[in-house]
Amino acid sequence: MKPGYSKLLISEFALPASNSPLYPALLDVNMMALLNGMERTEGRFSRILDAAGLKAVKFWSVGAEIEGLVEAVLKD
Repeated sequence: MKPGYSKLLISEFALPASNSPLYPALLDVNMMALLNGMERTEGRFSRILDAAGLKAVKFWSVGAEIEGLVEAVLKD
């Protein structure tokens, strides 16, 4: 990746920290019950990206409650 040029785009919905819409919250509970997993919040995405030397620029909502995009760049 080139600083100031490259971007990482992750096709994933990030749950808000609170007041999550019903359907994504149900998906989170479903993942927990069936797969011992979870949907990631914006904070979790930011921590994961930070550990990889990246920073989150924006969390895009694509319109549907379960579609989104996480935009990240190299840390300064």
